Amino acid sequence: MKSHSSDNTNLIGCILAGGESRRMNGDTKALVTLQGKPMIAHIEQHLRAAGVERWIVSTNTDNDQPIKQVIDEGSDTVVDTQQAIGPLGGLSSCFQWLHTQMPDCLIYTCPCDTPFICAEVVHQLVTRMFEDQYDCVIAQAHSRLHPTIGVWRSELGNVLNDYLENQKNYRLMKWIDTLHYATCDFSYLPEKTFANINSPTDLLNNQ
Repeated sequence: MKSHSSDNTNLIGCILAGGESRRMNGDTKALVTLQGKPMIAHIEQHLRAAGVERWIVSTNTDNDQPIKQVIDEGSDTVVDTQQAIGPLGGLSSCFQWLHTQMPDCLIYTCPCDTPFICAEVVHQLVTRMFEDQYDCVIAQAHSRLHPTIGVWRSELGNVLNDYLENQKNYRLMKWIDTLHYATCDFSYLPEKTFANINSPTDLLNNQ
């Protein structure tokens, strides 16, 4: 694997927003209003706070255009080429986009429904990444893994493509288990840091 500097100048954010939002009564989770602004705006805020200068948003065919209208100017969206396979679909699309746009970088992924993630998470994941030649580092907190929140080497795109061609198990951790990965423990942060807003009840309780 190529080496990377440990600052965030070559770190690209990838917001995973291609889910079907079934538990949100069909409303696009990235666009529901939380504390006065679209939920995806909270994700963009923590990316800026972490010094991430550019990010892309993985979407689906139904929510791509509405999301484009609210994300920061200069950000890009990429429609998941393989839909209905969960986070692996969004990750695969981000890798494909980066292969042509920025092939030598690290990727920080975060789902659009975790609005309380803080910059500390980004900083510590990147730091852990440089402790060894890991393929990826994922978050862990309070005895639970959070595999959608992690830092990845962009070279993994071809590895993921090969996996998707030969496997029918689309669980993200199933693929991660085939990689040289590490976890970064954030149990010192409040549990709410990693809370998901999945339903109208979750949304109401966090306004």
